[in-house]
Amino acid sequence: MNFKYFANRPTEVTAEFIREQFAELTTRIAAAESAETAAAWLELYADWNALKSFTDSEGSRRSHEQSKDMNDPAREESYRYFREEVRPVAENGNSELLAALLGSRWRDAVGERYGSHL
Repeated sequence: MNFKYFANRPTEVTAEFIREQFAELTTRIAAAESAETAAAWLELYADWNALKSFTDSEGSRRSHEQSKDMNDPAREESYRYFREEVRPVAENGNSELLAALLGSRWRDAVGERYGSHL
């Protein structure tokens, strides 16, 4: 299946995979901040949004799977792993990116494009 957003999807979502994805985004912060236009920050924000959406959707998918049979230890473990291992990694990555955006000189440009709801 081809995905328009976040096309780099693994067979199994792990904390390490999510950590690597956020690391790729955070390494782009300095270049986006020093760029002469907001374009790099706009692209970074779009990619961040795609990763966040992917990660949140994975949590919803696992939660839904567990709710279909709460006596299934494999489903319970899958959702536990997401809650306790994957979600904290994503929250840390989101926090780092949000702090960078809020301190960015391109914050208003990102807000104009995507909304200033941050």
